[in-house]
Amino acid sequence: MLILTSVLWSLSGVVVKWVAIAPVAFAFWRALGAGAAVLPLLPLSKHPWPRGVWLIVSIAVYTAVVSLL
Repeated sequence: MLILTSVLWSLSGVVVKWVAIAPVAFAFWRALGAGAAVLPLLPLSKHPWPRGVWLIVSIAVYTAVVSLL
C-alpha cells in the first residue's frame, strides 16, 4: 500500500497537466479524497480518535490548508 501511495503521489504532477485543471483545485480534490479514504479505516485504529464533529473539522481544515498552499 505504501508503494502504491508513493507511485500515485509521484504521478500527481503528470495528472495535473493531463486533466487541465488548476493545480489548486487538484490539490483540494486530492486532499478531500485522501480524507474520505481514511474515514473508513478509523474504526480499525487502536488509538482513541476525535469525535465525529472534530474529525470532520480537522479534515476540512487540512483540505483548506493544502488547497491554499
